[in-house]
Amino acid sequence: MRTGLILAAAAMVCVIGQGTAWTEGKPTTPEVIEGQVTSIDPAQSRVTLRSSDGTVHEFGASKETLQGLKVGDRIDAKRRPEAK
Repeated sequence: MRTGLILAAAAMVCVIGQGTAWTEGKPTTPEVIEGQVTSIDPAQSRVTLRSSDGTVHEFGASKETLQGLKVGDRIDAKRRPEAK
């Protein structure tokens, strides 16, 4: 069951370990990652998703956002480019 949750800009940061998505010094449009929550780490404010192609993505999220999630939820999360 898809929750349809789009994790807000204030709640999400860029994917850990991914390259910077900048073009000519400007950030690109955020990429939407669709996936299933595989783990939640409230102490580190992190949520891990596995996309349909098996890729694992880790996001930072606010405590408020994490409270509404549980392992197994299907969500859409916006990957933001890293700030330079």
